[in-house]
Amino acid sequence: LKLEGLADRLAMRFARDVDAAMVGESPLYLAYGCVSFTILSLAVSLPLAVFLSLTLDPVFLLISLAPLFPLSYPFLHLSLAKEERRRGLTEELPFLTALTLAFQGAGKTLYDALVSLRGSAIFRFASKEGEALARIASSGEDPMRALDRLALSHPNEEFSELISGYTSVMASGGDAVKYLEAKLEDSLKAMEFRWKRHGEVALLLGEVLIAVFFVFPSILLIGAFMMPARAVIDLSYLSAIALPLAASILFVYASLSSPRMLDELSVRPIPSALVSCLLYTSPSPRD
Repeated sequence: LKLEGLADRLAMRFARDVDAAMVGESPLYLAYGCVSFTILSLAVSLPLAVFLSLTLDPVFLLISLAPLFPLSYPFLHLSLAKEERRRGLTEELPFLTALTLAFQGAGKTLYDALVSLRGSAIFRFASKEGEALARIASSGEDPMRALDRLALSHPNEEFSELISGYTSVMASGGDAVKYLEAKLEDSLKAMEFRWKRHGEVALLLGEVLIAVFFVFPSILLIGAFMMPARAVIDLSYLSAIALPLAASILFVYASLSSPRMLDELSVRPIPSALVSCLLYTSPSPRD
């Protein structure tokens, strides 16, 4: 009964995050799965960790930490889904505002603009908001109330403010076109600032990467005269791993910090690192 109560409390905690993350999963399913797999993992990992630590090495006590993975999975899953929804819509917001402005000039509303984007390949995240809005409206809500419900639990504050301000303007009989023009200008300025910041970060990371590629060969050259041959060989192996790893980490960081764009640039750092390691560890003709 205590475990069932714990699962029910977790389900109530997950319910808010499921709405914000907009994932098609039941909070109760996530909660009971989390508790069940944690208990199962604890029952298996704890005796195994004690046995291996007594017979082989105490380091195997780390196996007892395995229950943390199923316990933390729902929290990480929902947090990542919320962040993806928030960040993806941030990049689409200026274009969505411009589209809504065009709809408003034609006598349509923000509700009509979002619903019309369902299934759109260009507005990948806004199309999901349109699908969610259509589901809310199908329960009997009028368009403005449906917009307010969509904004209530949304993780993107800018989108929530856009909807709340729009519904307030519409309810008071204000000029929605002027309101959308002002929001569009703010969104474009924010997007310009994000791109400038990304350019500065990418430039800094490029300079760091160039410095790293210059430092390691210099260390090898100096070490060839000052250190034993074995130390130089070990340093060569280290550089074979460190240089591709550093380049991969910097590339991934730059990619994650960049604003979203339709052109996808991909890289395969693991094969590059493996090739570098093989080249450094392969015997030379003199051997």
